[in-house]
Amino acid sequence: MSNLYAGMSNAKREEFRRRILNSDNISPVLMEIDMAAHFWQMGFDLEWAESKSQGQKIPEFVCTSETLSYDVECTAQKGPEASVLTLFSSAPKAKEAMRF
Repeated sequence: MSNLYAGMSNAKREEFRRRILNSDNISPVLMEIDMAAHFWQMGFDLEWAESKSQGQKIPEFVCTSETLSYDVECTAQKGPEASVLTLFSSAPKAKEAMRF
């Protein structure tokens, strides 16, 4: 977690703090952290997106390697499929390279 924290802006750190402390359901926050940790452990560099405005759709973070780049959007849902990970790639064959 400290490796992920080090790459966050102060505003992003405060956003995570607020979301964890002021929410009855922290599953969406934990999913974002889990996904970021997954990509970091696989050797990707992470760039956290700044907070989004109400209704604005931007990724949680961008992960890049020497050959791949993904915009990562995490969406928590209710029901049996509790979470959805959406990858938007700027590399032509990236979706073939990593499957989730």
